[in-house]
Amino acid sequence: MKRGVFSIDRKLIDHPLVGIENPKKMAAWIWMLSEARWKDSEIFIKGKMVILKRGQLSCSYRFMANRVKMSIQEIRTFLKQLKTNTLINIENNTGQNIITICNYDTYQDIKKYNNTRNNKTATQQQHSSNTAATQTRIPDVIPDVIQEDKNIKMEFEKWWKIYPRKVGKGAARKSFDIAAKKTTVEILQASVENYRENKKDEDVKFIPHPATWLNQERWADEESKPSTPAWLV
Repeated sequence: MKRGVFSIDRKLIDHPLVGIENPKKMAAWIWMLSEARWKDSEIFIKGKMVILKRGQLSCSYRFMANRVKMSIQEIRTFLKQLKTNTLINIENNTGQNIITICNYDTYQDIKKYNNTRNNKTATQQQHSSNTAATQTRIPDVIPDVIQEDKNIKMEFEKWWKIYPRKVGKGAARKSFDIAAKKTTVEILQASVENYRENKKDEDVKFIPHPATWLNQERWADEESKPSTPAWLV
């Protein structure tokens, strides 16, 4: 019984020809990898000694068909597809197929394969490190901007609870941000309270949408302006 290991790249699962979508072909391909010589060795084919090189195997269509439970015609078609897709080369100079697995050393030289993977991982880690370093150089003003945004959200929620018509909250939120740059949140809060008081007996369908009220700067309308305290008159 043969012993030892061979490697399979995880990308095999998604391969269009020998991936998991074609289970019979996938099984046949894995069998071929397991049968390929891991070092140069001599075999006899029809009484003639032949040297199989690393990554090669030799078998008849019938033998392979029996091993992987496919018909001879299926094996012929499969091997042709593998050759067309440059996964194998086939010779038949000895009266029996000698199949060469292309790029065998790329995947079966474990040390070389690991070095390739490690180099790729190191490059990715360096990229992540550079990205992290760039992010740590962002000016310290960012927390203040975040806090300011949080305050605006809180002020909007207060304003939203007061406004007498509750439609289009997302649009109103954006309009409130813009309005807060044109005036102060204190004026927005005071004017919306006054507006609600003046509109308390009016049918809600005649009240503009919140975003419209803000976009049109209705806080400056007479019906929205807070009354002037008597001591200022």
